[in-house]
Amino acid sequence: MKQHRGLTRRVLAALLTMSAIIAVSACSLRSQDSAIPSTTSTTLSGPIPVVATIRPWGSLAQELGGDQVQVSTIISDPNLAIQEYEPKTTDVTTIGKSRIEIVNGAGYDDWATKSAPKDATLVSAADAVGASEGDNPYLWFSKDVRNSVATEVTEAYIKALPAKKSYFNARLKAWKHSETTLETLMQTIASQSKKKLTYAQERPIAYYLMADLGFSDKTPEGFAQALSGSEQPTTTEVETFVDLLGTSQHPSIFLEDSTQQSAETQKKLATAAKDNNVPTADVTEVMPAQDTTLNAWISAITTNIAKALELRTTMQSENPQADSSQGTTSDSVSPSSSESDATPSSSQ
Repeated sequence: MKQHRGLTRRVLAALLTMSAIIAVSACSLRSQDSAIPSTTSTTLSGPIPVVATIRPWGSLAQELGGDQVQVSTIISDPNLAIQEYEPKTTDVTTIGKSRIEIVNGAGYDDWATKSAPKDATLVSAADAVGASEGDNPYLWFSKDVRNSVATEVTEAYIKALPAKKSYFNARLKAWKHSETTLETLMQTIASQSKKKLTYAQERPIAYYLMADLGFSDKTPEGFAQALSGSEQPTTTEVETFVDLLGTSQHPSIFLEDSTQQSAETQKKLATAAKDNNVPTADVTEVMPAQDTTLNAWISAITTNIAKALELRTTMQSENPQADSSQGTTSDSVSPSSSESDATPSSSQ
């Protein structure tokens, strides 16, 4: 009997020990399971959450992604200084939830990359073309940058939603068609002058756009250097610019930023251009709310520049008889008036 009770105690002890071992093992397995990311939780089943710092890249992201993306743009207020922007808590949260983040780079929006998730795909316009801090940051005005960013964004979309590869490639193809149309417009304008067209600008916003149009920069050097260093031009540098606009050697066109109308320097330059019949066009840093696509906005700016200079915005037929029978389009003028002088003296 004693032996039986002793055996029973040993069996119970053994069972308790085994139970303890099983319990510990189960806890260990649960701990390991929680440490391994679930493949189900990382699988994207809905629209790709995309964040862009500014509207030019946000609008491009939406155009390329269609209904397969959900794009949030951090800055769309034209009154905000983007390079000095401090993200709000809601901005950080939005960026943290993104799978793809599109930034400008080149020192323009450095604050954005600090909050990006480690597993998010980062598309940088500056990195796409090798630009760095200190370079002109208004990269969306460059045709080369737009093409590079569009390709990289599409690749990021395909990586996130491989099943939609054909859809994303089709949208990229459609975008490239609109980009080709824009570049044809630029080539039309660039081909019309026998002399080199020049420009001067109140802010260095249109540098890439004007280079693509074949214009050379005539902004006074001291004034331009001050702006590139984020400094205010001196009184002397402003007066040098005003004097340039008042001479017969003035640039073909003066570019202003209408969002800076309260600035004293902007008023002086705009007045000098108007008083001396220097053609003027508006080029703003922030994409207006009424423009829904990047290329439509840049096309509108380019067309306004052409109209201010009385240049054609459509290609003419190589058949003279066809031209004489069909006439010119409503937004073009005769070649003689556009090619006779590289620096027209009247503005629209």
